[in-house]
Amino acid sequence: KILDLKPGTRIVSHAFTMDDWRADETVSSQDNASYSRTAYLWIVPAKVEGTWKTTQGEITFKQTFQMLSGSVKNGGSTVAIETGRGVLQLVVERTGPHSSRVRVDMGEPILESAKIPTTLAGERVVDVPLALLGVPFSGDWNSKVQLDPRATCVSMGNPHVVIYCRDVAGVPLESVGPLLENAPVFPKRINVHFVQIHSGGEVTMRTWERGTGITLACGTGASAVCVAGVLSGRSGRRILAHLPGGDLELQWAENGHVYMTGPAVEVFSG
Repeated sequence: KILDLKPGTRIVSHAFTMDDWRADETVSSQDNASYSRTAYLWIVPAKVEGTWKTTQGEITFKQTFQMLSGSVKNGGSTVAIETGRGVLQLVVERTGPHSSRVRVDMGEPILESAKIPTTLAGERVVDVPLALLGVPFSGDWNSKVQLDPRATCVSMGNPHVVIYCRDVAGVPLESVGPLLENAPVFPKRINVHFVQIHSGGEVTMRTWERGTGITLACGTGASAVCVAGVLSGRSGRRILAHLPGGDLELQWAENGHVYMTGPAVEVFSG
């Protein structure tokens, strides 16, 4: 098993799906009387304004279940993951001896500008002009990818900015990503997502993650993209998101919660 949910278990992991599981990130697990199986994960991610932030943004879907898939025995099992924002409920259905399909309740998005946080004006930041971000989009790439000159901001416990274009593969994420991450209008920096809409129910996205760089997947980012699509009228409440590391199904349900579903595969044991 990759992780047994027992008191005192400690591991250091560098998972395939996300680069922000660096060798200095320690995950621990212990029992809790309130839940039949609760994993407590303390993770040391990027430093933000002198403090170490831990939210479900650092406990993303595929990373967690590359560890937990070996601990879930029966289909339909429920696992609770405690994060800095609260306890996340995950329903796990085994699809094979070393694989599962998992549905994660990511909670409700935070849409108030001050709580995201951003200094951009307005109660919500939906389709604001890119010029207000204070970042120069120089070069001819923006016309080649047919960049939409508007942005939408969402927090899923960590901040995200979503920008749309017609050709997401052509975005020079390595250069524009850090400029947007560190834009003055984002006092705690921000995760950056460029999104290509295929239809109301299908998108492709690429991510520059705050404090990390280009990553193969981002669970809270995919959730934010789902919410941003609804707020801006570009996509529906259910979408299939294609990420470099794999596909995720997202739903912003009528109860206000975002649900994320996708595969989890055990990648090694020993």
